[in-house]
Amino acid sequence: MMANNPAASVHTPTNDEALITDAPVARHSTRRRGWLLLASLVIVGAVVGAVVYVASPSSSTTTSTSATQLLAADEHSTAVNLPQVIIAALEENKPNLAQLVKDNPCKEMGYLYNEKGSNYKALARWISGLNVIRFEQVELTTSANGTLSLRLKATFPALPASLRIDGCLGSLCSNIADDTKTCCGTEKTVTLVASIGCSESFPFLRNVQFTTATITPIIVTVKALGQTITKDLTPSIEAKFKEVVTGQGLEYANTKLKELFGDAVQCAQ
Repeated sequence: MMANNPAASVHTPTNDEALITDAPVARHSTRRRGWLLLASLVIVGAVVGAVVYVASPSSSTTTSTSATQLLAADEHSTAVNLPQVIIAALEENKPNLAQLVKDNPCKEMGYLYNEKGSNYKALARWISGLNVIRFEQVELTTSANGTLSLRLKATFPALPASLRIDGCLGSLCSNIADDTKTCCGTEKTVTLVASIGCSESFPFLRNVQFTTATITPIIVTVKALGQTITKDLTPSIEAKFKEVVTGQGLEYANTKLKELFGDAVQCAQ
């Protein structure tokens, strides 16, 4: 399940929420690995949501004084200085940044993860806790040509996932675990260092270059029929970081910025 707004995160499911375990789309879920949903929501929620989303005074929990002054000044000019407005809004909202990552209703998308190995089956229904985030470092600066440099470190206290593991011998399978404790543990930290190019024509934000994009290792270990099965999900998640930021993350950010400022933006300082 995932949230509709990429600037928000999956909320913790309640007992009243249906967990569909026979969805037809499960046949294709190995391509959309549910573990990668974590990376998608972390990056889009923490980076796009917390940095770009706050650039809109109407979206912030508090009015950004610096951003408002910049916008007012730009009413008498031909273009908004995009890097300055985004940075000013971020600075004003830093104390309340975590509060901007809100609960959103879940969206049914079939199984998050469904895989069968030679001696096991693994099924993940949902992951929660992504809306509870602690920002330890958020720094955004700009160069003379308007390129934005982002340094971000954020921690999630817990990321429980509804996971079922079966041990199999041929076609005969027996349940080993079916809970929210097997995955994905506590205190998962995301670290991101990246530069984002600024353009005065749409799309305004482009050409993302990563220096660092890491997450605390996510490793699932279970015992099945006397054997220990270990799955290191970290490399796939880190790869998805980059794909999401350069894809749907930038698309969301640019659409939001266009709604706010139209086509008249300026990059150079």
